[in-house]
Amino acid sequence: MKVAYYGYDNVFKSLFPPVIKEAEGARGHEKGVWLPPQARGVATEHKSEVLDCDIVLLGLSSFQTQEELTMMDTCRRVVIIADCPGSESRPKAQAWVREQAAFPRRERKLKGLLLALESSRQRAIGFGYPEEDIHFVGVPPHWGISYQQMKDVDVGAARVALPGGFLVFVPGGKNPLLTNTLLRHSIVAGREVIGEQFLLGFAPHPGEKPENSGEAEIFARAFAERTSMLEGLRRADMTPFSNPERYAIADLVITTGGPTETIAAAYARNTNVVYYRDNAVRELLAESGVEGGNWFVPDYGGAHLAGPDDFLDVVRFAMSPDGKECLLRTQEKNFPLPETWDTAPAIVDLLEKVVRE
Repeated sequence: MKVAYYGYDNVFKSLFPPVIKEAEGARGHEKGVWLPPQARGVATEHKSEVLDCDIVLLGLSSFQTQEELTMMDTCRRVVIIADCPGSESRPKAQAWVREQAAFPRRERKLKGLLLALESSRQRAIGFGYPEEDIHFVGVPPHWGISYQQMKDVDVGAARVALPGGFLVFVPGGKNPLLTNTLLRHSIVAGREVIGEQFLLGFAPHPGEKPENSGEAEIFARAFAERTSMLEGLRRADMTPFSNPERYAIADLVITTGGPTETIAAAYARNTNVVYYRDNAVRELLAESGVEGGNWFVPDYGGAHLAGPDDFLDVVRFAMSPDGKECLLRTQEKNFPLPETWDTAPAIVDLLEKVVRE
């Protein structure tokens, strides 16, 4: 069996390696094709290599879905894998999914869907996936990788290498306007709630770049505004650490969007995460396929939930012993540890089954 692996988003740099290790290392399957993420035109450029593969394991990106659609048209068989709940339901892919479902099963290129959580099944059916081809074999393997990085990092040693103070980590997103909103609230909270000890750790998202020339000016203005906002602040260089490690190292994390790290943090019982939500966040997530535009982690009690009107109050509560205790209780209740993080063998089992059919 020869497999092609593709997902535009950077998250697939973590999701695919355990699957590749299982398929090619443990089981001795032919070396596959792993197309690079965050690159335009790769599906067309590598068309002949993809056609040479028995099957494609494909993840749908949050916004740039054109590469995946091109891949779907050029491959022989495809199994879609969700990196988080709802990622299987990207609106740009719905017409293709429903078109495939209308074919007799043996004639479909779409051979299966791997859910991130069993609770996503009914929504996937409503989206158009054939019910008989929807599978849940356990949580995506990269969740366990993020979880383990959070648990394994030597927080004390990491903090010695950083300036002293109360470290607030703010991860950037793909939308610069939303990232600036998050930074603005975080800086106000740092000054008004934390005071002189406020130390900002900001890391921009690698995928924060315009998709077309029309967006270039918007991004340029947003970056200029950000430079002005950050001027004069005490900063911590977070580049030596992975995102999961940054969550563990920080005294407080302020985030938004749909980051995998919030899932891992809930499982790791990190009680330092504040999730920001406003109408712009909801609209952005709804466009990317998240039901109702509401990221599930804070709604399930995995992170503190803040909005524009109660942001400072939520930050104060998140920093308090009562706030940490309250969040820990809901994390333990709603995020029980899975039986195993190593779901790569079950994923490869499904790929083998599909190719044999």
